[in-house]
Amino acid sequence: MRPPDHARRELAQLALTFALVIGVGAAFFQPWTPSPAPGGPDLNRYAPIVDGQSRLYLLQDAAEQLVGWESHNVSAPAVLYGVTHGLRPEVAIAVLARYGLSRTSSLSQDAEALGAVRLTIVRRRLLGRDGRVEPAEVFYARDDAGHHLVGLYDERSDATLVFEPFLQLYPRDLAPGSRWSSEGKANGQFDYRYEGEVVARGSRENALGRFDDCLQIRTRYVLRATSLVDRTTVEWLCAGAGTVESEIFDPSGALVRRSVPLTSAASLPPPPLMDAAQGEATLTSPDQWRLSPIAKANLSGAEFESTIRPAWLPLDPPLILAAAYNSDLLAFRADGDARGQLAWRFRTGGTIFGQPAFDPQRGRMYFGASDKRLYALDGRGLFLWSFLTGDNVATRPLVINDLVIFGSEDGGVYALDADTGALRWRAEAGAAVVSSPARVGDQHIIIGTDDGQVLAYAIEDGELLWDFDAEGPVEADIVVIGEVALVAVSTGRVLALDARTGAELWQHDVGGAVRHPPAVGAGLVVVLSHPGRITALSLADGRRLWNSAARRYSGAPVIVNDQYILVTDNDGQIHLSNLEGQRLMRWATSEHIAPAETGGRYDFIYGPEVGGGAIWAINARTVLWRLGP
Repeated sequence: MRPPDHARRELAQLALTFALVIGVGAAFFQPWTPSPAPGGPDLNRYAPIVDGQSRLYLLQDAAEQLVGWESHNVSAPAVLYGVTHGLRPEVAIAVLARYGLSRTSSLSQDAEALGAVRLTIVRRRLLGRDGRVEPAEVFYARDDAGHHLVGLYDERSDATLVFEPFLQLYPRDLAPGSRWSSEGKANGQFDYRYEGEVVARGSRENALGRFDDCLQIRTRYVLRATSLVDRTTVEWLCAGAGTVESEIFDPSGALVRRSVPLTSAASLPPPPLMDAAQGEATLTSPDQWRLSPIAKANLSGAEFESTIRPAWLPLDPPLILAAAYNSDLLAFRADGDARGQLAWRFRTGGTIFGQPAFDPQRGRMYFGASDKRLYALDGRGLFLWSFLTGDNVATRPLVINDLVIFGSEDGGVYALDADTGALRWRAEAGAAVVSSPARVGDQHIIIGTDDGQVLAYAIEDGELLWDFDAEGPVEADIVVIGEVALVAVSTGRVLALDARTGAELWQHDVGGAVRHPPAVGAGLVVVLSHPGRITALSLADGRRLWNSAARRYSGAPVIVNDQYILVTDNDGQIHLSNLEGQRLMRWATSEHIAPAETGGRYDFIYGPEVGGGAIWAINARTVLWRLGP
């Protein structure tokens, strides 16, 4: 049966999209290679693959005028996971068929047949000069015959194109003079042909650096659809780096587009932000609040816990961020009928333990991960840059003017250029840092360490201004209110320091380990300590005002409207108390989701987040909840 004309036009346009991305493949910097790696030594040398690697490209026309920007983010899932969860259904069926399997084959059969295959998904986001984003996913398979283009999913048209047989991008052996070709059908309808040749070996230099061992590859892609697609691509593949540059030409030899890598995101226009009044919306009366699940951060269905509390972004439309072990950073729509829809996802090379920080001036977010990197993303999901430290980055960054300041478990405190990620200064803290920095006016920041030091650094150059021995690990974020810095020590003490000098003002032992930052408001300091007890102290002098009964409270409490205290618990409940500690209301997630859907686990870990006139929380099974009118 022939598809309708409009469907054929969409597929033809999708095929043209392939022509424009085919020269910027899935090959980026790679610090390690699986053993044995499918594809052989040449392919893995010049076209390496790494899970979570990303790159930003500047797109230019023949006159070197700006066309837009393109972000690539690589996901290289375990092959069985990729087939069952990571790929579009049409692509998964094609992969199984390619290697002699079907959707009804057993896991043991799949594992044996796919053992020498590596799947790659490149999440591509193209930002035009008009501010519109064109998202797509490109699917690749690598085996001992070479690197193959399987298909493409275009999010705008919700259309998938699959090559049968797969289009061979590169053969196993790459050397000057190598030639290869493949031909077949796209979606069983359009004839395609692809030819490639390694035309030269030499060096290449651009924003990424100088590369002395590169291959220049020329390819031609022809597809006969409702109109003829005919594109020639010249790209440079460099040892250890993959594709570092590419150019696309039309049949006459005229340059259509050039893609060059960027190391600075300064030229990107910021995404639209919410109106300030909407972004700072005050919560209504609690009797109007309703609890509802809106999304799940772990899309695989496996039992991975959430790793950060939700982060609300005042973009237009607004987003809510969530993450889980072995998962991505996911951005969900947080508004109206679109609430809970996945806006974009981003893969790092590790687990995200660092709470994201949002920069409203640039419309960007910054966060760390266990792959030792701090990442910068545009609010539309484009990768901008990353910075490598010596260990896990679990602190929430602090954005001050043009600096991003954060700590790492390598014992360093870093200040980076917000646009480029370039190092501006590094200070040595002497021990692992997991406590997030806090700002004190325009002059300095305060941060805590695992060996109990509280340190103040000058914002401008990282000079150490004062230090204080808290006599116990400082894991919780330090909270600064005016000229008072509140420090929660894991041993159970809460300290108030003069934020200007580091002098101790008062201290109080709450009787249990404290690993979450205190909530401050209306003259109170509200602290959660092990094993789930809330203590309220006077901000003025540290006097204990009241204690709650231990009832499995979990995560950091928050004070809303200077009237109420909100806290979550290990039984999947959100509690509302007044400032005297009297419980007023309770919302239970078990009333909305059956045990079969949660595995019997409803527990919250990280506490709630307030944003956009609502409260957001995520439980251990990565279900994202909204509480509000």
